[in-house]
Amino acid sequence: MLPLNSIPTEIIRKSFVPYRGFITKMLIDLPPEDEPLRGNVGHRDRLTGAKEADLALSVTPIYQVFADLFGYDPALLLAGNGDCGVAGHDWNIYGRKDRIPQLIRWRGFDGGEALICIGASHQHYFAMVTAIANKAMSPHLARVFEAIGELTPDDKKATAEMPAGDLLHKVIMEAQVARNELTAGYWCSTEEGDPDELQTAELKKLRFSSKFHHHFGSGSYPYSVPRHRLTELSKAQKPGQRMVIAHADAKVPLLFVQGEPIPETVLEQIYATSAEDAEKAMQEMIQPEFESREERLHNFLYDEGLAVTVGNAEENERAFALMFRIQALERGMLRPMYREVLQTTFSQNFRCTPPKSLLGTGPINQLSGGHVIPSPDLIKRLIMATLKHAEQLLSRRNDEFKLLGRVIPSDDIAQQRDMNPMDTKACTLEKPYTALYRGLPIRVTESMEVAHQDGTEGLAADYYVDRQNQALHFVALYRVPAKK
Repeated sequence: MLPLNSIPTEIIRKSFVPYRGFITKMLIDLPPEDEPLRGNVGHRDRLTGAKEADLALSVTPIYQVFADLFGYDPALLLAGNGDCGVAGHDWNIYGRKDRIPQLIRWRGFDGGEALICIGASHQHYFAMVTAIANKAMSPHLARVFEAIGELTPDDKKATAEMPAGDLLHKVIMEAQVARNELTAGYWCSTEEGDPDELQTAELKKLRFSSKFHHHFGSGSYPYSVPRHRLTELSKAQKPGQRMVIAHADAKVPLLFVQGEPIPETVLEQIYATSAEDAEKAMQEMIQPEFESREERLHNFLYDEGLAVTVGNAEENERAFALMFRIQALERGMLRPMYREVLQTTFSQNFRCTPPKSLLGTGPINQLSGGHVIPSPDLIKRLIMATLKHAEQLLSRRNDEFKLLGRVIPSDDIAQQRDMNPMDTKACTLEKPYTALYRGLPIRVTESMEVAHQDGTEGLAADYYVDRQNQALHFVALYRVPAKK
């Protein structure tokens, strides 16, 4: 077993293609003397980060499911050092023994790979098991979660034999507990509570990856479907019908009549959404283990009302400027300019940068061609410079032969560059650090800096380029001395 920051994210991302996500929860049983301390679990000192209490969780029953289904050695699974007792299968655990969160990298079955995270949610009343599998591992992980769903206090062995009616009730209860983590929805219209053979098969295919409901009008508030459309569907609801909403932004629910199977392409859309759900759940469980001192400081300043001075026009303008740029990127407004960068994300640390630290980064009036014009906003300039740099990195075709070249500017262009009031520089961090991105730790090694050449301070952003997914993640935003 290795620590969480030893997870080989770069290696995993190169070969691992998420196909389906799984999420399930179970209650945590504490002895009576520990129950008053439940509220202390996960709480940290706001400045030092010291934990008030840890949660020790026995995960042996979960690992035993893998041993029973696939013939693994339970002792080797608990050790988590790679060997699991079956040739060609690998089992590596990252975390601390008997502590959560733990992350497992499981490989086998001719190219199958899965990431499984065990942690806690809902004020540590529930243990949560979430996983992401590639296409080859997905059916095997489905068996694992089905067996975990059948664990009982009296018998820790897995069994999948149950009446169809019980299955419907069970998956609805499971989805109700995980409703905040799952996005896609499946509505199953039954007669007298018993699903038919086709519905039962679909319930098994979507279990742990989707929400489940009886009535077409229930559980629809998280989606963008117009209310009148849902009203129409609920009035016309018939036994045997199913309704599917694959993602939160869907405006048109898909309706299937009795006997009409849901196409595999629709199921795969639900699986893709569930993979994103599982990544977010993993991020939520592991994030506290990677919280930086800067994040704690930012949160402290906001909690104490010290991040923004009420009535200070410049601080409020800087807070608006930062959030405006973040939202513009998240909505894809700059996508046409940087086509190689398919997704741009921002850490909580970046979002919560105190406006006080951004004073002086706004436009500065300058003389150009006999006219006074404002210089570029440093926040805007920094974000766009980082996007351009990421675009160049992602568009490089390293497998092609290239001739070296240089650009020799004219005297006029050289003079204009010398007079340019903006200075931009891509840097390598002297002290790289670890952060969390999409549920896995990353090594942050690069930074972009911008400054006015006549200024004393500039602005810097630490970032991470996810080459496998053509994505850019902004990690931190802070002031730096201007380079002379």
